[in-house]
Amino acid sequence: MPSPRLRTFCSTQVRLFATHADIHSKRSPRERTFDAVCMAMQAKLHRLDQQHHLFTPEVKTVIDVGYAPGNWSQYSKFRLCDVHRIEEDKFNDTCHLLGVDILFSTPPVKGMSCIQGNIFSKLTHDIVARHIATFNQPVDLILSDLGMPFSQLYGFYSNTISRPHMRLNTNKALQKPMTDVNVAAANLAEASYFLSRRVLRLGGSLVVRMGRLTKAPPRELRDKLENEFGDVVYERDHNDHIFVCKDKVTEPPPLPSPWEAAKL
Repeated sequence: MPSPRLRTFCSTQVRLFATHADIHSKRSPRERTFDAVCMAMQAKLHRLDQQHHLFTPEVKTVIDVGYAPGNWSQYSKFRLCDVHRIEEDKFNDTCHLLGVDILFSTPPVKGMSCIQGNIFSKLTHDIVARHIATFNQPVDLILSDLGMPFSQLYGFYSNTISRPHMRLNTNKALQKPMTDVNVAAANLAEASYFLSRRVLRLGGSLVVRMGRLTKAPPRELRDKLENEFGDVVYERDHNDHIFVCKDKVTEPPPLPSPWEAAKL
């Protein structure tokens, strides 16, 4: 049975950004679509958490890959506070939450760290490893929700926010999610897999959501995940293909020392 806090969260506040009344208010169609999708994504993580017990007392450090606009990050902080029975203002005394995304977005929850970077870049993986080293906490859980970015809702005056959206429309390589969604989703999932090999602790967990596919994920990806994790569950939820990987069986390479990490 979920705790009373969690039951309230699920029944009346599935998404922390907006309530059902907000969605059906006089907002623009883009905003209503955005809110509906965000609520669905947060409810999806809640279902995976309840089914596979992702957030346990052993989980203290979580990386949300593709965190913008922050659906899974908000749920993660809520569950970490709930599991460890800590108040939100004491969150960073016990837990750490890191978001990584190519889009620029302000931290969706208080106390969260964010890195703007390309998940395909080795430099981004290096920055994540150095960031984790400075906190001296192993990574227990990685959540990967990579895919097509949401429609831009704010910050049109800011090149930092607008430029990634503009590049999507002008760069052929970045348009692959629109022209070949299966290849793009597999590449994004594999990038998260490589990050897990780099920073996820022995026994840690990885959750990968691949959206908008027209066929099953490639067998090669599943083989890699099964070689890296002791327990891999694959499921299909409408157009979403999800891997829940638990019990990592290999040790990650040593992280840089905190002194070396601080020099970046």
